[in-house]
Amino acid sequence: MAISPTSKSPVVGSESVTSLLLGLIIVAIDYFLKVELKARISFSFLQASFSSPIHFTLMLLVVDFDHQILPDDLVLPILWIGLGINIFNVYIPLVDSVLGAMAGYLFLWSVFWVFKWITGKEGMGYGDFKLLAALGAWLGWSMLPQIVLIASMIGAVAGITF
Repeated sequence: MAISPTSKSPVVGSESVTSLLLGLIIVAIDYFLKVELKARISFSFLQASFSSPIHFTLMLLVVDFDHQILPDDLVLPILWIGLGINIFNVYIPLVDSVLGAMAGYLFLWSVFWVFKWITGKEGMGYGDFKLLAALGAWLGWSMLPQIVLIASMIGAVAGITF
């Protein structure tokens, strides 16, 4: 029986289905990394540096959908692994990684405060800032506009659908 990470209670109903789907997605990603990319990149390094943030992000998707929270226990490892991997310029230069983390956090932090100043309400949580900072650490500051655009489109579709 699965245990909910936020409430520490047994997971039942729709959460069991999302947990099963998450498991299947993780198996598919691992298969792709092992079989399709093994010839081009050392699998052990790729597994450690690439599949971990994908797994954490998928877990965040499920937790956020079910509980509307992005726990630091899942977000912060993505940030620190991204910064740590890019010390060695694996995906992007370290400067771009640090600037991406800073710009990602500060962008959503600014949106948060402008929205709160105008409406008097909080429009998002601090986990959103940290997640964009983590993605900035992995992909660099130059990818942040595309990430925000894609996330906004997914959010709009989800808002209309659900």
